[in-house]
Amino acid sequence: SAHHPLLHTLVMGKIIAFGYHFGGDVSLNDGIALHSIFQMTFCAVVFGYCIAYIFKITNRRLLTALAFCYYGFFPPIAMFAMSTTKDVIFSALLQLFIIFLYEMFRDLPTTLSSRPKILRLIVTAVLMCLFRKNGIYIIIGLLPFTLYFAKNYWKKILLILCCTTFSYFIL
Repeated sequence: SAHHPLLHTLVMGKIIAFGYHFGGDVSLNDGIALHSIFQMTFCAVVFGYCIAYIFKITNRRLLTALAFCYYGFFPPIAMFAMSTTKDVIFSALLQLFIIFLYEMFRDLPTTLSSRPKILRLIVTAVLMCLFRKNGIYIIIGLLPFTLYFAKNYWKKILLILCCTTFSYFIL
């Protein structure tokens, strides 16, 4: 069945299979450990980016230190990063997507004239949707709000969201 998202299943399966075949005692434990390490590394990179972005937009060391402490010392964050569920990568990608969306709305003219920033937003959104099917509801739910707040740029925003939705359904 297609109960679980295909991309999550492929990534998880390939990493676990790699760990199984190349581990020392040829057990699934090596594969699952490798998958957990992959997820923890991915989360650490995303959380590090978020902390750096907080400092970039606020230039406040205390707020940045609090964000670091939250990501580093709040036990559910660490436990969540180790969990082998489809929610981990999806949530990290959702967090990146929200940051990129926020960045876009902070300076619409600059972002919409930058192809790398638009592509980064679309790729992150499509990956988010591919790692958990609920991601497409986020994109569709954002549509009326983004069109309302975009005002003069609604056509470009609509095109970006349509490209994202179309790419997700094609993939």
